[in-house]
Amino acid sequence: MECLSCGIVFAKWAQVQARRGPHGPRVSGPTEAPPGPPAPPSSRRFRHPFSKVCRRDLCLSLSQLLASGNTLQASLGLLIESSSTGLRDELQVFRQAVTPPVLLSEAMTTAPRLFRPSDVATLRSFEASGHIEQGFSTLAAGLSESIALRKQLIRSLLYPFFVLLAHIVISPLPTLVTGTVTSYIWAVTAQALLVGAILLLLFVVLPTLMEATPAGPYFRRMAWHFPWPATLYRHHIRGTFCGVLSRNLAAGLEVTAAVRGAAASTSDERCQESGEKVVQAIARGSELVPALLATGLARPTEGLVLRAGERSGELVDSLREVAERYAEFRTRGLKTLMVVLGALLTIVVVVWVVLGVLESYSGILGGGDDLLERIDREAFPG
Repeated sequence: MECLSCGIVFAKWAQVQARRGPHGPRVSGPTEAPPGPPAPPSSRRFRHPFSKVCRRDLCLSLSQLLASGNTLQASLGLLIESSSTGLRDELQVFRQAVTPPVLLSEAMTTAPRLFRPSDVATLRSFEASGHIEQGFSTLAAGLSESIALRKQLIRSLLYPFFVLLAHIVISPLPTLVTGTVTSYIWAVTAQALLVGAILLLLFVVLPTLMEATPAGPYFRRMAWHFPWPATLYRHHIRGTFCGVLSRNLAAGLEVTAAVRGAAASTSDERCQESGEKVVQAIARGSELVPALLATGLARPTEGLVLRAGERSGELVDSLREVAERYAEFRTRGLKTLMVVLGALLTIVVVVWVVLGVLESYSGILGGGDDLLERIDREAFPG
């Protein structure tokens, strides 16, 4: 008798294979050489990566399953069974790529919607030391921090958003005096479209260009030299580096692998170069903290805490404390930035409204003069 559930699973598998067509992953015979990681099928259209929440949950689940003694193949199989259609397809491609002797970090490149290049570089360090479950846990922690930062940015942007909304509604009010309600509605619509286009440019187009063009690495490098508010970016990178380095060392990674993994997790080119300089300094016999201070990955103001932690054997806790300090600096800086931005927007709105009122008043006076002249011409035609 056929198992009903197995029959259903096989039917779904057959449907997936039929959708992939004849160019799907090929099954190697027993005498063939071991295949490398299969590239994503060329017929798959470009699609945006999965959300950070989805990727965080995936990494956290893999970390928990691997820590409990499951193999990677078994863990992925369990996740495939309980995933949505889109995620299931991506996990199946990833699972097919994870076959010996292919390294896990190489197989991750076949699932670009799940793992960014920085994720691959981070996990490569853990894979070399055999701490894959801790690597996925580190990725999950980094994504959680990124999600929290995004929520913080959204909360900080609420006041400037309401100021912009007030500008859109208030600035065209003088048109109610000189024109009609229809002209006011059109003015509000035009301003709303303009502001929407600017926001789309700032929060969608520019970030995409920063990721896909050489402009991103250039501006990230320049942010290490610019004054405030570029210091917020430096606080974010240093905080991320110190936090990941703390978790890497706590997981038992060798120091050089821990430094490389922490630098790779930041996706910052300068930080990665500084991480390599730290590794080279350690190879020459330097201690970790002096190398971090010399390359700028930690500020001299945190040097006392880090040196004390290194000498006392509590470096992991010291790095965690420094990472929390940088997160606090970043939070305070964002609040200050939003206050300044909100004040500037308020000033612009007030000036715009005043100029609109003056323009309307001038239009009313000009219209009154024209009316008086017309009355004079009608009353005294000669």
